[in-house]
Amino acid sequence: MAAIPPVDPARDHIRGAPGGLAEAAAVQGRFWDMHDRLFENQRSLSDANLHEHAAALGLDVDQFDRELRDGVHTARVEEDLRSGALGGIPSTPRFFVNGAIHLGSPTEPELRRVIEAEF
Repeated sequence: MAAIPPVDPARDHIRGAPGGLAEAAAVQGRFWDMHDRLFENQRSLSDANLHEHAAALGLDVDQFDRELRDGVHTARVEEDLRSGALGGIPSTPRFFVNGAIHLGSPTEPELRRVIEAEF
């Protein structure tokens, strides 16, 4: 199973979307930590919040902020978005269970039912 965190292309393109934030953290060895933190704090993605998330993970915040400001990871994220759209994933979140795409953000019981039905 894979989960793709929410992306709002109309708003997030400036900073490279949440994927760009995780990519900036990846440079410092904390991709999955940032990924998880953004997923858990989807309503806390203002510039100030992003700075706080980076600091809470112990990142070099100046480097993190500079990479976001300069759009260092934007091309990579845009390519991922294009690839997803070509693969039938025009937006997020999406969940894949045994190759089947499930839309939205299912509750834990809903997700358990889907998984149990597949296995």
